[in-house]
Amino acid sequence: MLLHYLGAPARTLRAGAILTPDFAVPNFFRDTIQASFLNKVGFVPIADSIIGAFNIITKGNNKKTMEMYKKYLKSGGMQSTLLAVDRPNIFDGKVYDILSKGPVRNADRGILAPFKALTRLSEEMTRFRIFEKTYKKAVEKGLTEKQALERGGFEARNLLDYARRGSLGANINRVVPFWTARVGGLTRIYEAFRDQPGRTSAGIGAYIVLPTLGFYMLNYDDKDYKEEPEWLKQAYWYFKINNKPYRFPKPFEVGTLVSSVVEKSLDWIRTNEPQEWKKFTKDFFINNAKGFNPIPTAIRPIIENLTNYSFFRGAPIVPKSLDKNLPNKFYYTEYTSETFKLLSKTLNGLVGDDSFFATKPIHAENVFRAWTGGIGRYVIDTLDYAIIKAKIIEDPIKPTDTLSKIPVIRAFDVRDVPGYSAQSIVKFFNEYEKVETIINGIDFARKAGDLEEVQKLKEILIVDEVQLLKYRESIKDIDNQIRNIYNLKEFPNGDIPTPDEKRELIDDYYKLMINFAQQALSYLELTRKK
Repeated sequence: MLLHYLGAPARTLRAGAILTPDFAVPNFFRDTIQASFLNKVGFVPIADSIIGAFNIITKGNNKKTMEMYKKYLKSGGMQSTLLAVDRPNIFDGKVYDILSKGPVRNADRGILAPFKALTRLSEEMTRFRIFEKTYKKAVEKGLTEKQALERGGFEARNLLDYARRGSLGANINRVVPFWTARVGGLTRIYEAFRDQPGRTSAGIGAYIVLPTLGFYMLNYDDKDYKEEPEWLKQAYWYFKINNKPYRFPKPFEVGTLVSSVVEKSLDWIRTNEPQEWKKFTKDFFINNAKGFNPIPTAIRPIIENLTNYSFFRGAPIVPKSLDKNLPNKFYYTEYTSETFKLLSKTLNGLVGDDSFFATKPIHAENVFRAWTGGIGRYVIDTLDYAIIKAKIIEDPIKPTDTLSKIPVIRAFDVRDVPGYSAQSIVKFFNEYEKVETIINGIDFARKAGDLEEVQKLKEILIVDEVQLLKYRESIKDIDNQIRNIYNLKEFPNGDIPTPDEKRELIDDYYKLMINFAQQALSYLELTRKK
């Protein structure tokens, strides 16, 4: 009973994450690339998957294709998809018991039906093509119909079998979505190298290493790329078209692992800085280990809020450039939903800002997004639009979002300027926190007149605390300017700012903030080398 209720946020997140076009299309690319080296028949990425999609879509008009699809269903190949995780599996019990509960109904019903159909197609197109090629090859080799079905079904599922789990994994997966997918992904890579080391290595070389080398040549001296957050660099290939940044999904597990190792190895060779390789190795394994942390989704965002740390992004929930000790309702950024600002303001007005139940807008939105995934974002956008159009709140004239509003395109889009998540800003505040205690101690000792203690602490600090504080205050001042622009209703001359004008001004200040952070980090590095 407890697991059932504790698992509710995991189920909503799993559905919210996969039942959107922003998941379906990148998932197609990830599956089709992985299929090139994780199955035992020849598979041409993209081309074979498109053939599989065409055959599924047109099966009603082709008798042979329909018969093949029925064999695919009979083989159990469809039981390995992410959509199958939260529904009964025919291999988990007696088929009769499952099928005799009532008439078979169309599962794709309701408001989410189109999204389910799209996600199902993105997952099955590659698996169906693998089944089709494996089945035909098995028949050619003289296997019986039953053996050919079993072989084809196994290979289709074995691309990455999300339904494959033991009793422990099944229980963890009920409260932590995609946990068994992470474990299964690593297991599948091991099996591929064990069974076909040559073919697997060649496939990874052709479809992971070569693209990584190409994208690396494009980005190794790109200042904008260097500021992008690490989670984006690990999960996507980054590129620009007409100076507009975009991303392309890497295959899970093997793609992120191999490409990251290749990129950091090239960095090491190019810069000859072994300490950076050591840092990458440590951070990489720590970040990937987080994916196996069985913290239930129900409490994960609450822990993140309490610790002010996003496990996924590896960055603060509330930007450290924001002032401390503000009233709760003021803890937001330009990306925070108007709905959650209103919710926080209303709730805190009722219970009091010091109440246990008082909430920050950015915290409330973090919980909602953590429990609803991609669908939650569309819900938030709809609610924001509704409360503005209904004049429940005044139109804030929000800055233009540089991320596309068009589904699918958005999945490949990257913000023009990373903002608070820029690497230099995150690194600066991490470095500042390390010395903040010493700086506070120097200030306290100076006020107490203990000059000897001041000198001792300065020797430990090494850097000039006045210079460091200047950088800190400069970044805080810029952050205040960004908030002022965000809340601006009219210019001093009486003109009403447009969303594009706000966007341009805010991005300029973000760039200035990043520049100050870069200067501060360079100052720290030079000081420590002396």
